[in-house]
Amino acid sequence: MFTNLILIIAVLVSYDYAPESRDLLLSQGKTWHILYLAALFLVVARLRFKNFARRIPQRSKNSNLTILDKLTVQQMLMAVVFFVSCLFLTPLKPFLLEIPIISKIPTLSALLALFMFLGFLIAVWHMAHPMYAKLGQTMVSRREYVRQQVMLVAPILIPWTGFYGVQDILLLIPGASWHGALMSATGQLIYLLVMMTALVLIGPRIVLYFWGCTPVPPGPERDRMEALCQKADFTCAQILRWPLFGGHILTAAVFGIASRFRYVLMTDAMLRMASPDELDAVLSHEIGHAKKKHMLLFLLIVAAMAPAGYLVWSALEIPVLYLSTRFVPMSMEAEQFAWFLNLAQGLFLVTFAVLYLRFVFGYFLRNFERQADLYVYEVLPSALPLVTMFRKIAFFSGRSADEPNWHHFGLNQRIDYILKCESNRLWIDRHNAKVKKSLMILVVVFVGTLVAQGALAWNGFHNRVRLGVTLAALEARPDGMEELDKAPSLLGDMYLAANDIEKAIDAYEKALQIHPDDALTLNNLAWTYATCEKEELQNPKRALELALRAVEISPLPHILDTLAESYYINGMYAQAVETQTRALKMEPDSKNRRIYQEHLDKYLEARDGLQP
Repeated sequence: MFTNLILIIAVLVSYDYAPESRDLLLSQGKTWHILYLAALFLVVARLRFKNFARRIPQRSKNSNLTILDKLTVQQMLMAVVFFVSCLFLTPLKPFLLEIPIISKIPTLSALLALFMFLGFLIAVWHMAHPMYAKLGQTMVSRREYVRQQVMLVAPILIPWTGFYGVQDILLLIPGASWHGALMSATGQLIYLLVMMTALVLIGPRIVLYFWGCTPVPPGPERDRMEALCQKADFTCAQILRWPLFGGHILTAAVFGIASRFRYVLMTDAMLRMASPDELDAVLSHEIGHAKKKHMLLFLLIVAAMAPAGYLVWSALEIPVLYLSTRFVPMSMEAEQFAWFLNLAQGLFLVTFAVLYLRFVFGYFLRNFERQADLYVYEVLPSALPLVTMFRKIAFFSGRSADEPNWHHFGLNQRIDYILKCESNRLWIDRHNAKVKKSLMILVVVFVGTLVAQGALAWNGFHNRVRLGVTLAALEARPDGMEELDKAPSLLGDMYLAANDIEKAIDAYEKALQIHPDDALTLNNLAWTYATCEKEELQNPKRALELALRAVEISPLPHILDTLAESYYINGMYAQAVETQTRALKMEPDSKNRRIYQEHLDKYLEARDGLQP
C-alpha cells in the first residue's frame, strides 16, 4: 500500500503540471496514440513476466520471490513512466478538460486520469498473479487478487477525491463573496480542518466498507482480545476480520485516529494460526501504533512534504531560470517559456516527492514499526511471543527473514532487537528517544521551511531575485538586450512579478511607444492600471482605453477578461458581465475558467446591486 502511495502521488503531481493546451505538447500526438503507448507497455511487461516464468525452476523459492517482488515494482514504476508519457506526448489532459462537466469540476479530470493509470497497474497485477500463485503466495483467483489490489488503493483515493471534489462542488455555488471567502487563507484553513475532521470520523468506515471487513464473531479469540484492550486502556469501535487476499495472509492492522472511529483488523490466517500468547503480542503491537499516534504522525509527515519541496525548488529555480533565460531561444513564445519552467518545476517536485516518501517517510515507517514492537512490553511481561509470530510469518510466507524493505525492517532485524530488549530494557528507551529526537528534528525543519517560505514571499523578495537573475542572464547573452526590444512587454512582466508596479508601468508605456499595437503589452498595462492596489497608480479610464484597443487587435479570452475588469472599475457593470461571459465561453483551460467565473460572479453582484 505504501508503494501505491508513492506512485499515485507521482502521477497526481505529473498530471497537475501536464499541459492543458494542445499547443504546449512535446509532440504532435493524437489522443488515440495513448493506445500505442499502452500496447507497448503491455508487450514489454508481458515479455518480462514470461522471461521470469521460464527461469523459475532454476532458482530457489526465496530467490524467485525476491526477484518477482522487484520485477512487479519495476513494472509499476514503468507504468508511471508510460502514463506520464501519455500526459506529455498526447493531448490526454486537454481532451479530458474539454468534457463539459469536467470543465466545471476539475477534480473529475484528475480522477479519470488516475483510473487510466490504475488500468496500467491492473495489467501488472494481472500478469503477476500466476507467478505468485505458482510460488504459493496467493490462493485466490486472479480476478479476486486484482480486486484486492485495487481495494488497497482506496485509502489513498477516497481522501484525495473527497478533499478536492467537495471543494470543486462548493465553488459551483454562485457568489463572488462566497468564492473569495472559501479560497482565502482563512477559508482554506477552515476547509482543511473540516475535511480533516470528516476524514478522521467517516474515512475509516468508507474504506472498511470497500475492503469488506466484518466483525470478528463471538468466541474465545474475541473475548481474549477485548480483555487485552481493556487491560491496555485501549478503545476502538470494533475488532474486524480483514479479508485481505482471502484472509490467507498473516497480518493485522489498526485503522483510524479517533478512538471511537478506530478499528483493529485481523486476517483469518492470523486468528487461526496465532497461539493465544502470540495473538496478545500482535494485538499489543497494533495498540502500540494507536498509543504512539503513528497514523496521525503519518499524515503530518506526508503533509510536510509539499512545503519542503517548494522551498527546495525556490532555491533550485534560480539557476534553472538563469540557464533557461541564458540559453533558450528568445524566439520561444512567452507562454511556452513559462510552461517550460513549469515543466522543470513539475519534474523536480515528482522526483522530490518520490525521494521524500522513500527515505524520510520510509525512515519513520520503519522506526514506528519497531516502536510498536517495543510497546508490547508495556502490555505484556515479554515480547517473545511476537518473536515466534515473526518466525511463523517468515516460514509460511516463504520469504527470507533477512530481507528488509523500504518501509519495514527485516523480520530478523526486528527479532534481534526484541531479543536485545529481553536482556536489557534500556534498548527500549533508546529507541523511543531516537524516534522522539527524529520527530523534533522534522518539526524544526518543517517550521524552518515555513519561515523561510514566508521570508522569500515577504515584500516580493523572491520575485525581485528572479528579476535580477533574469536581467543578468539577458545581459550575458550577446543578443539579450536586443531581444528585449523584440519582446516589448517582457521587462514590464518581470517588474510586475517583482511587485515593482511603477517600473512595470513605465516599462509597458515605453514598450507601447515602440510597438503601439502589441496586444500583449496593451493587455498587461490595462490590467495593471485596473487592478493596482496603490490607488495613486490606478487609472481606470486609461485601462479601458488600452483594453478596448487590445481586444480590437486580439479578442482572446484573457484579453476579454481584462476588458471586463476595466469596465467594472469604471462602473460599467452590464458591459463587464457581457464581456466576461464571452471570455468564459471561449476559455478551455479549467483553472482559468474558475477564475473567470469568480470575476463574473463579482460583476453580476455589482450589476444586480444597482437594479431596483
